Amino acid sequence: PPGTVLAIRLTLLPSWIGLTLYGTVVAAAAGERNVSVRFEHLQDADRQILARHVMQVQMSRQRRSRGHPADHPGRE
Repeated sequence: PPGTVLAIRLTLLPSWIGLTLYGTVVAAAAGERNVSVRFEHLQDADRQILARHVMQVQMSRQRRSRGHPADHPGRE
């Protein structure tokens, strides 16, 4: 429920970078697995790692949607 304090362990793939982050539940719909979390006391280094990971995932999805061969091994 909202207000719940969480310790969240993330493993960012494919780099296998592990982070432990702390946050508070902002919203959670009953019966759903999606939860909105406000991260608390996020270190600048962790913020940069997360931002870099999100950018890499977004760029990878864009390349795949364009059919870029580098994201499809064996296809040229």
